[in-house]
Amino acid sequence: MKPYTHFEFSGRFLKNYDRFNHLASMGLDRRWRRVTAGRAAAYYQQRGWNAPVLDLACGTGDMAAAIHQVLQAVVIGSDPSAEMLDLAADKKKRCGWSRFHPVRAVSRLPLADASVGAVTCAFGVRNFVRLQQDMDECRRVLQPGGRIYLLDFYKPQNRFSHGVLQIYKKIIAPAVGALITGQAKPYRYLMESMYAFRTPQAMMEVLTVSGLQAVDIHPFFFGLVHLVVAEKKIYSPQGETT
Repeated sequence: MKPYTHFEFSGRFLKNYDRFNHLASMGLDRRWRRVTAGRAAAYYQQRGWNAPVLDLACGTGDMAAAIHQVLQAVVIGSDPSAEMLDLAADKKKRCGWSRFHPVRAVSRLPLADASVGAVTCAFGVRNFVRLQQDMDECRRVLQPGGRIYLLDFYKPQNRFSHGVLQIYKKIIAPAVGALITGQAKPYRYLMESMYAFRTPQAMMEVLTVSGLQAVDIHPFFFGLVHLVVAEKKIYSPQGETT
């Protein structure tokens, strides 16, 4: 399978990207993002934080919008695609997201060490080419106690979810994509990428290698979608972790 990148998703594909996501998921992607944002907001409230939130691979800004609605903190949306960020900036103007700031980043993030309280990423992490290095970078910008929330389609773990995903891959995604944009190939790739990616447990192992500690793995939609949550350890003056 030839790997696509954000740079190859352009033109008509990008202009209809949101519409495809909402139709193909029957609108459930909005709910999954709201749940993710709600969990981050609840943790911020518990900690009494107002630090910025980094939305990684922000695309056209839907995850950032969900965070914007429940948190007063600044939301920094990072994406390697300039076209995606242009669409996000247009959406920001239309919707009046005063605290959302899109920035382009391909490898190293333009952020100081320990400068954000949370990192979110919705349906983008499975396309990362340098996954371990990118998770190391997330740990760098997280402040101690900060959490990372990775919402995505992970590799199916049972026959039922495998069967449902086969229907999505072979029928629903290409058909909806072709109907909306006249293109089926990019949408087939998006489905195939789930099989080439990791299980939620394997993703958590990547995070622990980066020095984060596991918090939770929460399934959605018969286990096709998972939210993986990990936390940057807090080191005491004695060198112990909490």
